[in-house]
Amino acid sequence: MFQAAKSNYHNLFHRELGKFLSELLDRPEDYPDIMESYTSRVISQLSYGVPARHDEVRMGSRSLLTAISPVGYITNIIPQLKYIPEIISPWKWIENGRHAKERVFLMEMHDMVDGHLKAGTSGTSFMRHVKENQEKYGIDDLECAYIVGMIGFAGVLTTATVLMTYVLAMTLHPEWQAKLQDEVDRVCGDRPPELSDSPNLPLLRAVISELMRWRPIIPNSKYSSDI
Repeated sequence: MFQAAKSNYHNLFHRELGKFLSELLDRPEDYPDIMESYTSRVISQLSYGVPARHDEVRMGSRSLLTAISPVGYITNIIPQLKYIPEIISPWKWIENGRHAKERVFLMEMHDMVDGHLKAGTSGTSFMRHVKENQEKYGIDDLECAYIVGMIGFAGVLTTATVLMTYVLAMTLHPEWQAKLQDEVDRVCGDRPPELSDSPNLPLLRAVISELMRWRPIIPNSKYSSDI
């Protein structure tokens, strides 16, 4: 639907790269937080065309992960408990509150992009694509908000966790870090790799695939930094 591989999305990852690397150099011990912050800024940019609300995107992602995780609500382990009346089901109170807050935020972001579209000031984003094709897809405003919002929430902690897995892998196998650095230096010189470099970086592609095979991303924790 979103044609995410189109080239006009590619540079969004590089916009936040300088800040990401600078923060890692300044505070390497805080790498889980820094990686989550980076991915939330990128996802906010991809979803809505602006990174300004990235903290709320990040917290929405965390709340969603808690809601669907086995270590979240007890009904995720014993689904029969969902039939208990709400008055004695504290997890229902919590989830209803989370859902109400989530809906307000997603509709605010929808309305923001919709306003930019009407004013002719909207940048490239998933929400812009959905709004421009809303009639074609046959969906209402709330569906637009949730389609983009859920994709965004799903992308923040999952992407950050792969970055953290890379740190773990290179700590355990530093010889592969040296091999990867040699390949990147040979292909890219003193600039960061770009997607167009992918065909010439087979070792990097293999390591990325191995990271996801070795530690696949599943909702088994409240926060990605726990994984």
